[in-house]
Amino acid sequence: MTEGTVTLPRILLTRANGVLVTWAAWGDALPVLLPRVDQVLVCRMELLPPQSAGAARVPDQSLVPWDRVASALPRDRWIAEGPEEGHFALLGPSPHPAALELFKSVASSRSRVSPYPMNHVLENELLDEVLGASGPGRPAVTFASTRE
Repeated sequence: MTEGTVTLPRILLTRANGVLVTWAAWGDALPVLLPRVDQVLVCRMELLPPQSAGAARVPDQSLVPWDRVASALPRDRWIAEGPEEGHFALLGPSPHPAALELFKSVASSRSRVSPYPMNHVLENELLDEVLGASGPGRPAVTFASTRE
């Protein structure tokens, strides 16, 4: 068992180039149990790169592909089989050195990531049920999106 607080980020969705991707936020390389997602939102305040004199410290965040995050972190911290399948545990009470290096290497960005509403996602099971209802003698089903 470890002492201190460990973050367990929520898995969220966003649209990137017209495709839904999963992401989870990770702040300042703090101890985390990081779920397998498409992108990790690296959020920095304490670990911001040096600022010019007198410049206000503005938090930044950058989406980093899972493969880059997974390759930067030590293999002995996987809870499941590996980066393709499970959660990554960087437990602490303090940030892991590999996590600090990853956070320092990410380019600064102040772009914002907007979560995609879960109620706008049609689940595969529901889609199969609806499509399965169409057939000979049944009305054809067409889909139109009114939400963007």
